[in-house]
Amino acid sequence: MIITDCQIKYIFHKAFEILNLHKSMRFDLYGPSHKGIRAALTQLQLHAGQVNFANDIAVDDLLSEMKALWEFLDFHAEGEDELIHPHLEKANKEVFDDLESEHDELTKIEKAVLMELEVLVKVNSKKRIGPGAIFVKNLNDYIARYLMHLQREELEAMPILWDSLDDPTLATIVGKFTAKAGPQLMQYFMKFLIPSINHYERVGMFSGMKAGLPEPIFNGIMKTAKALLSEESYRDLDTALSIN
Repeated sequence: MIITDCQIKYIFHKAFEILNLHKSMRFDLYGPSHKGIRAALTQLQLHAGQVNFANDIAVDDLLSEMKALWEFLDFHAEGEDELIHPHLEKANKEVFDDLESEHDELTKIEKAVLMELEVLVKVNSKKRIGPGAIFVKNLNDYIARYLMHLQREELEAMPILWDSLDDPTLATIVGKFTAKAGPQLMQYFMKFLIPSINHYERVGMFSGMKAGLPEPIFNGIMKTAKALLSEESYRDLDTALSIN
């Protein structure tokens, strides 16, 4: 079943209505998605630190996990370039240029780190231990840089966008982002996003989906949430959705 652009826009406007409980609150373009990215990066970092590089299966699994996350990060960067950065460039070119430069640098490092692991997979397992330790340090360096970039977007870019765009426009950008991702990529990201955001962010997101998605699709997403959340968190979500 295909979700239309109109449904996507309605979902995020509805989510905005639920989240905007106080006039002082603004729609956070970066916050929730960045929580999911931080969770995914942290999980990869933990996994890499635990891997026995002499074990072929373990290294293959790490490479598969890394490729899946890198695919999402590439999509995320492309989406920001297309949907967010034109607004940022118009509002503050200096900050835009700085963040765009960081994007380019992170992309180069991302490709280099992935290539490093792809080469390691082909090395004789008995000779991987030392290079594996170096790879983990390089991965940690990349993740540290990426996390600082996320922080800069939240602390520097977001206030600029708040000054230049209203909340419905920000919500529409997120809706377009989601539509651009497609079901498969969003399903991948949901496993990190749903447990990472707080109750109110979750209620806002799910209220929008409940209002705008066909019931079978929404019920499937709720099953995913139930598997990812604690019993208490899922119960709180289910209760809030029945009220809203």
